[in-house]
Amino acid sequence: MQTEELVKIKLQYAFHAYELGELNKANSILNELLRFSPGNADAIHLLAIIYATQGNHQFAIKYYEKTLKLCPNDASILSNFGTSLSELGRNNEALKVFQKALKIDSIL
Repeated sequence: MQTEELVKIKLQYAFHAYELGELNKANSILNELLRFSPGNADAIHLLAIIYATQGNHQFAIKYYEKTLKLCPNDASILSNFGTSLSELGRNNEALKVFQKALKIDSIL
């Protein structure tokens, strides 16, 4: 099996675990995936979402920032990032991030 195909399968498996609420399992799968595909923006973004879902917004922010280095103009990632900033009371930063997201995609 080629690496690209394996990455896709693992990512789908992790997303499925996330959808079922099996956050620790999804986290484990994603960390394994990132060992052989460290720049996978989808995996990093899903880790950020998992941390945010668990209320660990400090970790979520770390992973949103990593994802945004790879996908700086993704309105969805920016919106999620802004939400975690807001959850930590970093409202001025969150507002700037939300404004940037809205400039990219006004439908958000």
